[in-house]
This record gives sequence, structure tokens and C-alpha cells, in this order.
Amino acid sequence: MGSEEFAINRMTARRALAELEKDGLLRILHGNGTFVADAPIPYAIGTRVRFPTVSPH
Repeated sequence: MGSEEFAINRMTARRALAELEKDGLLRILHGNGTFVADAPIPYAIGTRVRFPTVSPH
């Protein structure tokens, strides 16, 4: 999949990927590839955060 497949300029594709990386949606690892970023946790996890236990029914 490349810029030729979508009939867009290569620089336009690079700019779009850079914008997605800046927004935190992609991770670009030079020499390894481009990956979808992990979803961020919307709050800080500290020592007081408790996770509920699931009881079997």
C-alpha cells in the first residue's frame, strides 16, 4: 500500500502520517514501520487506583 495506490503525492502521504503521529494515533519507528498507537488511559494510574474483581456467577 503506497501513495501510488491512492493516487496521491508521496509528500502528501508522509505529511498525513506525520500529522496522525502528532495526534497520537500512530507510532512511526524508523527502520521498523508505522504502527497504530495504543489507546491512552484518560487518567493517571497511581497507587490508589483499584481494579474491580470479577466474581464468577
